[in-house]
Amino acid sequence: MLVVATGMVFSAVCFLPIMKSWDDDVHIWNNTHLLTMTADNVTRYLTKPRGGYYVPLSFFSYMLDYAIGGTNGFSYHIQNLFWHMLTVLAFFFCLRFFLRSKSLAFCAALVFALHPQRVEAVAWVTARREVMCGFFYFMSALAYFVMRKDKGICLPAFVLFLMAIFSKPMAASLPFVLLFYEFSVSKSVNVKKYFLRFWPYFLVFVLYCALTVLHKYNPAPQKPLAWKLWLVVYNQAWYLFKTIWPGELSPVYPKIIFPGFDFLPVVFVWAFALGAAILAIKKSRDNFLYNVLPLAACYIIAVAPISGLFQISTDYFDSSDRYSYIPSAFLLLGAALVWEKLPLIVDSLYGSGSWCSKALAVILKKKIIIGACFVLYLIYLGSLSFFYIDSWKSYRQLMVAGALHNPPGVLPLVVLGIMAKGEGDYETTLRLSDRIRSLTKGIMPEKERLRRVVLWKYLKGSTLMLQGKKKEAFFLFKSIIPAIHKIPEPFPGIYARMHLLMADCFLEQGNTSKAIACFETATRILENSGKAGSADSFFYKGMKFFIEGDFKKAAKAFGAAHEKDPENKMILHNLKQAELKASQN
Repeated sequence: MLVVATGMVFSAVCFLPIMKSWDDDVHIWNNTHLLTMTADNVTRYLTKPRGGYYVPLSFFSYMLDYAIGGTNGFSYHIQNLFWHMLTVLAFFFCLRFFLRSKSLAFCAALVFALHPQRVEAVAWVTARREVMCGFFYFMSALAYFVMRKDKGICLPAFVLFLMAIFSKPMAASLPFVLLFYEFSVSKSVNVKKYFLRFWPYFLVFVLYCALTVLHKYNPAPQKPLAWKLWLVVYNQAWYLFKTIWPGELSPVYPKIIFPGFDFLPVVFVWAFALGAAILAIKKSRDNFLYNVLPLAACYIIAVAPISGLFQISTDYFDSSDRYSYIPSAFLLLGAALVWEKLPLIVDSLYGSGSWCSKALAVILKKKIIIGACFVLYLIYLGSLSFFYIDSWKSYRQLMVAGALHNPPGVLPLVVLGIMAKGEGDYETTLRLSDRIRSLTKGIMPEKERLRRVVLWKYLKGSTLMLQGKKKEAFFLFKSIIPAIHKIPEPFPGIYARMHLLMADCFLEQGNTSKAIACFETATRILENSGKAGSADSFFYKGMKFFIEGDFKKAAKAFGAAHEKDPENKMILHNLKQAELKASQN
């Protein structure tokens, strides 16, 4: 039944294409030479991180898809759905271990399966690692629960943990989860026993963290510590609130500012959690210490890698639905345990003969009404998921969904503005640049504000250039030159393109030295972002050499750019001009 319901809601993902952007291009379209089943490719994934992460199992699964259907999206998406179904079943059996009621475990697993926050993990090919990691994560936990020994290491659980972490680094929280479980069961702190039981897990954890930081660390300036702490407080509450009531969904949630549009829900969640903790401590310290606290710690540690305290990789967003895949399971387990023990909780708070206990007893007897309310909630979740899948049909629709969120993400506005500009819809581009400008208000890190200023001025300035208003555009570009060197570069292509447009303005003024400096800066930006071999990088080098009069080097650089992007007419035109000039010399 769980599999059938999941399939009914998510079946539409099987007919989605593989997007030509949003990392699907990196992992599939531009990576087909590494997806063929060869010994060399298998060895490469086993010995080298890819994209900064060591996740060989995820890439092996892509190799299977490619062997079955090439770049046809059906095999990729159906495998995503397959892994999600397996994860749902694994989570159900984990719930059965803690809950007496099979029907309650079924209901909690069904909420997990149909929740709209699962859409991103199931519908996005690149998010394969989420669903694979989720399955091995819950299977490892289940193996430990069932096969736990008084002494020694549970080998099946450890092997499954390795498979989980080789699918995605989010599995790094599992050793802590098992440790908290052991503390809850044994009701004691036995360091020697814990060490003998978990040392392999934590050894892998330390090695994997070091590997991830080494290959994926973001060298951009770090956010202030106070701001990181606010992100932790915000995200711990945000993921909890979104699990209960998904509300407005977005593939690219806006960067967090203070006070934000959802500041009050965050305060409410923390106030409620604090109040519940105080009540639990007053009624039974042992119950709080050995039951409530370990489960709460499991959720907190599961969210920790993506809470904002650690700044790794790019800096596009602070929250994402796919990151809730594992943490939400602990919230649902907690909710199910509270529901199962609700009469005992109310009796302990108000007394067995109190009006609250009597009222609850009457309510719990209305099973048809309770069932109807739960079915309505499931319909709400399933409907949101079913219709949200449509947002994952293309890169443009993803960006539209992100732009329609209130407030919108800056990245979707920028991307849609660039798309509109390329289609000649300058009015829409200017309107979107003004929308980005309005998002520079509020309390946020100064570097984030400067980045938004740079982006709206770039979008407006590049549009004014196309409209022939070069003086106005040049004024905007000059006003943001000082800011560019103070902020991280999550949009290297945009910053490089802006320098190209500025170089055009300098050339019109006859200032070749500054134009050359612009092309050098554009090249450096791309090289620093790992795009040294891209068509744009070679093109900017070619422009620099062309202006300097070194036409042979210019022709060579344009030729390399043409090989990377043979359809680009500007590159081809410049290549012919450079070859002509070189032959005349």
